[in-house]
Amino acid sequence: MRTFNEWLTANGFDPESVSANELQKLSLQAAWRASEQGDAKPVNPVAAANAGTPVGAQPAQKAADDGFAATMQAIESENDRIGYIRSSTVQLCKEYVGDSDRVKQIRALCDSAVADQSVNKQRWDLELMRHTRGISPNVFVPSTPQVTADVLEAAVCQSAGLKGIEQVFDARTLEAAHKKFKGGIGLQELIGEAAKSHGFRGSVGRDLRGAMKAVQFGEMQATGGFAVSTYDLSGILANVANKFVRESFMYVESEWRKITAIRSVRDYKAITTYAVTGDMKYEKLAPGGEIRHGTLSSESYTNQADLYAKMIGLDHRDLVNDDLGALSVAARRLGRGAALKLNEVFWTAFLNNASFFTSGRGNYDDGTDTAFSADGLAAADAIWSAMTDPDGHPLGSKGAILLVPPKFRVAAMKLMGSQTINAADEEGVLNPWAGMFEVVSSVYLANSTISGYSTDAWYILSDPRDVPVMEVVFLNGQESPTIESSEMDFNRMGIGFRGYHAFGAALQEYRGGLKLKGTV
Repeated sequence: MRTFNEWLTANGFDPESVSANELQKLSLQAAWRASEQGDAKPVNPVAAANAGTPVGAQPAQKAADDGFAATMQAIESENDRIGYIRSSTVQLCKEYVGDSDRVKQIRALCDSAVADQSVNKQRWDLELMRHTRGISPNVFVPSTPQVTADVLEAAVCQSAGLKGIEQVFDARTLEAAHKKFKGGIGLQELIGEAAKSHGFRGSVGRDLRGAMKAVQFGEMQATGGFAVSTYDLSGILANVANKFVRESFMYVESEWRKITAIRSVRDYKAITTYAVTGDMKYEKLAPGGEIRHGTLSSESYTNQADLYAKMIGLDHRDLVNDDLGALSVAARRLGRGAALKLNEVFWTAFLNNASFFTSGRGNYDDGTDTAFSADGLAAADAIWSAMTDPDGHPLGSKGAILLVPPKFRVAAMKLMGSQTINAADEEGVLNPWAGMFEVVSSVYLANSTISGYSTDAWYILSDPRDVPVMEVVFLNGQESPTIESSEMDFNRMGIGFRGYHAFGAALQEYRGGLKLKGTV
């Protein structure tokens, strides 16, 4: 049996031109099935197109009438085929109540047969007979790539230029998206694919409102006891947006990650963390083998997640203009906005440290020797070495991070990366600070919009896995923002996207850091 494209070519049609005309395609598919599969008397497509013209009828009117009749016939024929397959599937599955594996097999066979329009009633009856007799069933593979939600997402990401797309989708999905949408996919075509899966048979360009109404943003239709294979447009748009959100989210400075402990919380309630300086030092095992209980420190710190959100929309003009770029731009803006807010919340909490770093606590120095330099590091190291726990014992935590404002970043990198120190008119001497600390620098330290900023203050911090100065909590461990989409309210036309991110940041262990004023 010839494929649809082979049949088109044999009858003088261009397959690509036919694919671009939905009405023509449906009518010709009906003629192909009738002539090739024996569902009815073979139909000559040219003769059928010219038959039955009323006397005096205008060519344009005849073409419109023929197109309408052929389309309705094709739709009725396809609905009858699908209904027959599903109805017989239901009847067969009733015989296997309680055998979930067998029912799943039959259901999968039914879905593949529905997707392959070349499977007529006779082929389906034969397949069910093979199945009931224990013969390995066929797998129906349509001649053209099957469009799934993943394929649609991949096509949109390909068209919008998602960076690193090969790490997001598998090769088979990318290949199917490329074959199906060689010229790229636009917003209207995406809406059209989703609308067709919900029963829409019109033109998206002419009836955008009807297509959007047909989609109904994720509502599933049901036929013959099984859900029709439909595309959730809001889910596809949200998944695509989330991919661009993560890409943009990672572009924004994230130096905060290097100096903070991160934990997951389950709700928005305040949480309490006890200091690491409790009575947890091991003791020699006494005779009899009794192990003494340790005690947590009476010092505790709190943190709490809060919810931050923003909304942006693609209005009716973006949809009519078929502007796929508007989708990626909107998503990137939401991702960037989330990262900016996280930075703002984190560094505002960190720089609100006037009562956290104090001379009384032994973790602050404002002397004349605190200017950033090799000598300043030596003075800071002496202070760090003198830090103790509440019982006066050495804290035992090494300084691991050198946190500096932007103007000291290059000097800090040189100091950590150079094996020698060269003074004026002197030979270089061994640099004891080479590789001692990880250099971290953030523009937020010196930003005047944040209270507590300084262009000169710098810090030595413990590894946050040991004695964390800062802690960030994320609701359910979700470290990047989440994007959802939906049709806008009735008084607005378009598609809305909302991004939300639940997190919190707070100062924790003051013994884990040392602040140097940097100037007198």
